[in-house]
Formats: sequence, C-alpha cells, structure tokens
Amino acid sequence: MESIFKDQIKVELPAQEMITQKKWQQIVLLVMLGFEAAGALLGGVLLLASPDGRYLDMPVDMMHGTFRDFLIPGIILFALGLLNAAAFFTILLKSSNGWIMAVLAIGGLAVWFIVEIAILQELHWLHFAWGLPVYIGGLAAIPLLPLPYTKIRNALLLCGIISSLLYISGDLLASWWYDGYSIVDQNYSELLATGAPTRAKMLLASIFYNLLVTSFAVGIWISASPKHIARITSAMMTGYATLSMVTPAFFQMDMRGTEVTPLGSLHPHMTVVMSLFILLTIGFGAFLFRKRFRLYSLLSIIILIVFGVLTSAQVPQLASGQPTTWMGLTERVNIYATMTWFAVLSIMLLREEKKQA
Repeated sequence: MESIFKDQIKVELPAQEMITQKKWQQIVLLVMLGFEAAGALLGGVLLLASPDGRYLDMPVDMMHGTFRDFLIPGIILFALGLLNAAAFFTILLKSSNGWIMAVLAIGGLAVWFIVEIAILQELHWLHFAWGLPVYIGGLAAIPLLPLPYTKIRNALLLCGIISSLLYISGDLLASWWYDGYSIVDQNYSELLATGAPTRAKMLLASIFYNLLVTSFAVGIWISASPKHIARITSAMMTGYATLSMVTPAFFQMDMRGTEVTPLGSLHPHMTVVMSLFILLTIGFGAFLFRKRFRLYSLLSIIILIVFGVLTSAQVPQLASGQPTTWMGLTERVNIYATMTWFAVLSIMLLREEKKQA
C-alpha cells in the first residue's frame, strides 16, 4: 500500500486503493496526542482548582464576560484531555476505530482553539505552541481515514481554491464591516492592526486561510511533478503560510496615526519577506506545467513586482498617518493576483490528477 507521504509525487494507484499509516506517522500522532492530553489534563485540573485563574496567572476579565470564571472552560479542557488520552491508547493498540478517536480528539482541540481565540480576541504564542502539534498530528492521522488515496489527495489540492476564496471574501467583508475604512485607499494590514474593530475576526480568518494553504502545499508535495520542483514549491508555499500567520498575530501593524511600537515597526520587514516567499512559490511553481502556465506565472510575477513597488512607495505616508490615495487598490491588485494564481494552480493540478485516474 502506498502512503500519502511517500517519496514519489506522481502515483499510479487504482481509484479505490486505500492508504496505510507508516510507523513514523503513528509515532508523530502518538506524541501529539500524549502531549495534548497531558497539557489539557493539567490545565483543566488547575482551572478547576482555581476558577479565578490564579494558578495559571490568568485574569477572568480576559474572557471579556463570556464566562464568570474558568470553571466551565476547566471542565471542557479536562474532558478534552481525557478524550486525547483515550485516543492515544486507541492508536497505540491499533484499534480499528482508532481513526474515529483521532478525529474526535483533533477536532475537539481545533474547536477549542478557535473558540478560545474568538473569546480572547487575540492570538498568543501559546496558541502556536499547543496548536501547531494538533495540525501536524492531523496530517499524520490522514492515512487512518477510511478514504481512497485519490479522495484525500484531491481534497488537499482543493484547499488551494478554497483558501483563495476565503481570503478574498474575508477582505471584502471586513472592509465593509469596518466603518470608515476605504478599500481603495487603505491597505489590507489595517484590517488586522492593533485596535482595529475587525482584528479578532480577521485573525480567525487568517488561521483558517493559512491552514488551508499549508494543506494545499501538502497536496502539491504528493501530487505534482517533477517531484523536486513540487517539493521546492511546497516548501516555499509553507514558508509563506507560516509568515502569513505569524506576521498579523505578533508583528501586526499599528493603527494609522498612532505611536509605532517595536513589534509594529517590524511589520513592513515581515511583509517583504512574506512577499519574497510568494514570488519564490510562483517562480518554482511555474515549472510544474508547460509553456502557457509558465507565461502566466511570469505575468503574475511582473504584476506582483510592479504593484508591490507602487504600494511600497506610499509606506512613508502611511507611517506618518497621512492619506494614501489608491494604496489599497494597488495592494489588492497584488494580493488578488496571488490568490488567482493559487486557485489556477489548484485547478490545473486537479485536472491533471483526473487525467491520471
């Protein structure tokens, strides 16, 4: 049986052939479940022992009135710890129902983090410390699913289209929700700036978006050819997704006209590095298909560079709180060109896989 993470990128498999979990994938999943179970059980006990949050040095008001204290969150967290512990032993004993327990445990933790971030209205480094293993464990659990290889592969590739639609719709909706915001004159980062009324919602959208992009990158790794180009493209895309999540979470832009903070001052630099990863992704990804796609990719790179320069030219005015006419438009031409390229690549890979079936 072939694994989803095997070395060959193009895989000739019967449409209904199933995949099995490799030993290293089982170990990764077990480590993740054990890690999360221990953390959730300990955190749940401490919250139950001190509903006021003193044992974890967490003030109740951080929940913005959602709960009177940490009693209910403590019960839920402790229950998640038990669920992850049960999943750990189910996977360890190689039960036929292991995939059900893994899905419940990983899904429960995912919902916990999403709700927690929504309640706190902020993303903390601890969310990455405890959340990233959940995502990695989720990838390692994919071979356990009772689904044909082709369905899993195509689902990962479909994430390229879904992520682009999510990004664009999120941008348009947030621009509409933000009273007084100009989608033509203000840049995208202002929707995620410190103190922006749309920051909490956009942070959640950013998490979903970047998880989808990373899943798409995994799909490219296992589906595209030539394999060395596919792996480089996948790595560059994963780097972009990582920076795209970290930058608005910890290096968010300061509100226009306010005092610049040390982390906020790094936002432009992080954006430049993120843009470099996008260019590298498109540059390498151009060689996954032949001439027409390469020409389209080259055109996309030219658009990104030209409109990136036009947008950067107004950064000084933005930093000083002055009006930035057309800045939002030029930046969005850049952003939407990237989203379109991701979606086109996804469609072409799905069509290619359909031909191979």
